[in-house]
Amino acid sequence: MMLAQQPIVEQLRRAGAKSAEGVIEFAGQVEAPRMVPAFFVIPTRERAEPNAYAGARDQRVSVEIGVVIVLAGAARHGQSTSEQLVDACQLAGRALTGWTHPQASAPTDYAGGELLSTKDGLVMWLMRFATRYHERKPT
Repeated sequence: MMLAQQPIVEQLRRAGAKSAEGVIEFAGQVEAPRMVPAFFVIPTRERAEPNAYAGARDQRVSVEIGVVIVLAGAARHGQSTSEQLVDACQLAGRALTGWTHPQASAPTDYAGGELLSTKDGLVMWLMRFATRYHERKPT
């Protein structure tokens, strides 16, 4: 069913991310973002457990949300790209770790990160966050 992306984007903005968008904006990028670091929220995975009850629908759904951080490969404002990446990761981590999405049934956990790309003068890093919700419906 997927969690809404906008509350995550808004949480990042409240934490100080000046450029935070969703998956559609990330997919539509044809050139480097004007403002970096740029944060893009993308759904990466959902796993549903079997229904827990007879006569009703109650499935626990584990969700993984990605935040792609895009930086210019050249140093800006006196900081190296590595320092900028650390700062951006800390911002996203502080914003989302322990925060509960309005549709979720549990706080968000940090689930790891990885380098996506270092081409075309950009650095792209993926941070993963995990939470869960219940898909409930009477039958």
